[in-house]
Amino acid sequence: MFPEVITLPLESRLITVPSGSISVDVPSGCVVYDESSWITTNIADVKDEVVYTLQGTVLSIGDPIEWKTGTFSEYGEGDDYYQEEQIMGFIPITISVDNVYKGKLTDETFTFYSGTHVINEKYYISSEGAHFEIGENILINLGNSDMGPFPDGHYYPVLSQFGKYQLQPVVSAFTFDTETADIEYIAFNVHHPNGIPLDQIARLALP
Repeated sequence: MFPEVITLPLESRLITVPSGSISVDVPSGCVVYDESSWITTNIADVKDEVVYTLQGTVLSIGDPIEWKTGTFSEYGEGDDYYQEEQIMGFIPITISVDNVYKGKLTDETFTFYSGTHVINEKYYISSEGAHFEIGENILINLGNSDMGPFPDGHYYPVLSQFGKYQLQPVVSAFTFDTETADIEYIAFNVHHPNGIPLDQIARLALP
């Protein structure tokens, strides 16, 4: 007898688990989607989905919040047939709000969520997922979704790693007082391994 495909109540879906259960490796036999599976990897093509474009420093990465989706995947045939419930984990990431390029925001910090999939009781970040490190200076494009265990929805990185940039400072106008030096930033991601000016990439999601 197999589990019935049902929609579970919110309170039964919400579980917080240790961040040590997170892995960026993919188990043998699991499908990995690469860039060719995306309709687009250009933020300009999905700018209407972007609510906020923010620059800031990653302050914290919390334990994933597990969400039982209430749907089941089917595997095998005949005596080998079985169903497995699809489970996701949402990792809360909090950044400082240093600059707002799109949207209106007055908070000093902002939390968004990076999605993972649970396989064999471990949380896996997909190969095209956006990865974050505490202390990292980033530009991030965020959209809003009502999927998951969040009554008011949650914010997520639009286009995953393709909508996230790591920033490195460049002193463009040196002065003897380094605190007043004109600091510019270069943005790096999978499409720009050699860097691109921050001002240029920050405008991609604007109307």
